[in-house]
Amino acid sequence: MNDAINAVRQELADAGLPPLSSTAVEPHPLDSPSYLPSPRLFEARRLALACIGQLKSLLQLPFQQVVEQTFGSYHSACIDVFVQTGIVDYMASMPNISAGTHVNEIGSHVDLDSRKLTTVLRYLSGHGWVRETAEAVFALNRQGLELVAGRNGWTYAVTPMEPTDRLPAGQQYKSVALSVARSAPRLLASYADGIQVVGECYALGVLADYPWNALPATQTLVDCGGGQGALTIALAKNWPSRKFIIQDVDDVVQRARAQRAGAGPRRARKRTHRDGGA
Repeated sequence: MNDAINAVRQELADAGLPPLSSTAVEPHPLDSPSYLPSPRLFEARRLALACIGQLKSLLQLPFQQVVEQTFGSYHSACIDVFVQTGIVDYMASMPNISAGTHVNEIGSHVDLDSRKLTTVLRYLSGHGWVRETAEAVFALNRQGLELVAGRNGWTYAVTPMEPTDRLPAGQQYKSVALSVARSAPRLLASYADGIQVVGECYALGVLADYPWNALPATQTLVDCGGGQGALTIALAKNWPSRKFIIQDVDDVVQRARAQRAGAGPRRARKRTHRDGGA
């Protein structure tokens, strides 16, 4: 663990990057999917996180782990409230983010009971999304910035992965999320964008690590389940003479065609608890 942390510090210094901080008011360069870390930094981060997981498993009482997992749904519910009601966006809009905002002001802005909101924010503070700087005053942590509208984390957080969250058709578990999303263009767009941002998180590593140049120049590359084609489009920019095929279901292929034609980037879609998300 110590070796991994020291390696992270050294790699950040060598790259001229600032130290990592949970209380930063701006995303760190490492938080961007467009930043490709060095192999040593990548491995050091992975090793440190693995050590944390193993230490938690070793030291935590097994019963406590069961309870924690059982109550895990509350974590998702709190994030949903945090994002869908616009709380995170309001906190991020403050002139001095690090000073924090009183829960009464936040509750008044989003029309939520401040006592219930305090419970939600304190739960989120225990997981690092926010911090309580004074009694009932909360500030965004660096992790929370990823949930601001337009960020990749926000896009994934509002993606309807479970059909039961959105439409009655999914309540009998007879439809998968994609089938339900097809019935509503907004759901389909959100579903597709959510999957794409996951790909963007790893795309640079795939481009850098795989020996694409070693493939025959005449070989056609087929991206099975290629979604909106983000990876294929990135490959085509680097190897424009190659032939690429994006393979997916019809609805998704149509979005891939629009993406390839430069139909424009994803746009942040604002949702409130009054929208219902559909």
